[in-house]
Amino acid sequence: MTTPAAGDAGCITPPTLRQLVQFINVMTEDSTHADDVLKDLIYTGADTLTDYQKRMFHSLAESYAGDALVFASIHPGGRDQSTTTSPALVFAHAVLNAERQLTAELGVPEHRPDGGHFAAARAAVLVLAWAEIVFGHTEAQQLFRRALDYIRRPG
Repeated sequence: MTTPAAGDAGCITPPTLRQLVQFINVMTEDSTHADDVLKDLIYTGADTLTDYQKRMFHSLAESYAGDALVFASIHPGGRDQSTTTSPALVFAHAVLNAERQLTAELGVPEHRPDGGHFAAARAAVLVLAWAEIVFGHTEAQQLFRRALDYIRRPG
């Protein structure tokens, strides 16, 4: 399977690091340290994360993963209660769907440890999976669309 080259029809331009951080901010409703990172990226003009910021995004991803698993343990099937499978299977399914959706909609690069994209992309996937489990599919998709609209707006 080949990936289209930049400029080819159907090629999705992956988001900038700043856009990934903005996406996380919207998905979490500015309730994380991602807002501070975004301000720092804007202020300094940096296009990479510091080692501290990378660790922060990995920690953020782990925190949202843990919260999603706890919620799925208390509410079998997540908010939608569409299944009675184990919390681990609900979580795995949500993560897989989130990764597929972010890849399809945003072209989020997989396993690209370049200046913080991997850490931010990992956090974005797990935040979307968390929203799917905790808020349910409809509300999570509304939040996802709002985040996409925000990062795609001009300026």
